[in-house]
Amino acid sequence: MAQTLIEAWSDDKFDFSQYEDSRRERVQELIKAKVRGHETVEREEAAEDEPEVLNLMDALKKSVDAGRSKKGGRKRR
Repeated sequence: MAQTLIEAWSDDKFDFSQYEDSRRERVQELIKAKVRGHETVEREEAAEDEPEVLNLMDALKKSVDAGRSKKGGRKRR
């Protein structure tokens, strides 16, 4: 099955020119700037771009407790 997938994906007729690789283009521009002697500066990533990391167990407990308080149910032991 894996061999079939690899063969299907490796089509010699695939035209890469139809697709744009913007990351590669940015890297090439940085390289050209360095060769010309320009100083390159990495841009800082904003802290808000990072996803919030959740403790799954805490989230589950909070969800269960919220469900119990809505129903007015009792705790099982």
